[in-house]
Amino acid sequence: MKSIGIDSGASFTRLWDGEHEIQKLRTPPIYEHYLQFLLNLLQEHGGIQNIAIALPALVDSQHIIKGANLNDSWKGKNIVSDIHSLIHITGEIIIRQDVDASGYAVQNWELDNLEPTMLITLSTGVGGALITRNSVLPLEIGHMVLNLSGKRLK
Repeated sequence: MKSIGIDSGASFTRLWDGEHEIQKLRTPPIYEHYLQFLLNLLQEHGGIQNIAIALPALVDSQHIIKGANLNDSWKGKNIVSDIHSLIHITGEIIIRQDVDASGYAVQNWELDNLEPTMLITLSTGVGGALITRNSVLPLEIGHMVLNLSGKRLK
């Protein structure tokens, strides 16, 4: 039995099984197409025990609330239930907001007494989290105005 890690961004999805090189594939924008995409990927990895998926979306109780860079077809979906209906998983399916997942990785392996730490992710979107030993607080960094021109904004 194995565990699979999936980091799905608005542009690309990366899959890692701990044995092979990380697969990088384009993320299907429509939710139903994404589920079929996952099914095709996961069928190649028999005997899956656990899956952890990081998404560029607000996630609450396994439901996708909103994804700033995702198609509207993702909104309100129970991705855990939908994955369970497609493929047999013997253990857990964990869904996290992508910066939340990154924040926990920093908290567990890289914090080294640098508290608080600000994590900023740059990809199709901009994400971030404020991290301490006791908490990971995802922030809406992507909605902040960033003026690099040096000119005053009107």
